[in-house]
Amino acid sequence: MVGYGGVNSFEFDVTLETTSRFIHRLRIAVIAPSFGGVETPVEQPALMNPKDKSPQDRLELCIKDNLVRLVVGAKGTADLRHELAVVGRLVGLMIDRPLSMIPIGASND
Repeated sequence: MVGYGGVNSFEFDVTLETTSRFIHRLRIAVIAPSFGGVETPVEQPALMNPKDKSPQDRLELCIKDNLVRLVVGAKGTADLRHELAVVGRLVGLMIDRPLSMIPIGASND
């Protein structure tokens, strides 16, 4: 691996529901509670952590409704960046810089 680590966290300036729509439209990245393996797992911690946590409890743990965690698996990062940009536009995310500028895991392109 060169440069950055494989775990990436993003906070979008949108609601829990919009963040969830974004996660559910991804195809290269798959929703998974574990970051082990060669896949590209993605999670929305606000929805995957214990359900008994109130929004205030989550905020105290720095788990915001719009937080997304993504681990880059064995697939090329160019395809992943493209998918993130396309799906982001589909659900109305306003991404303030090109995804090519965001460090995403290993350089395996």
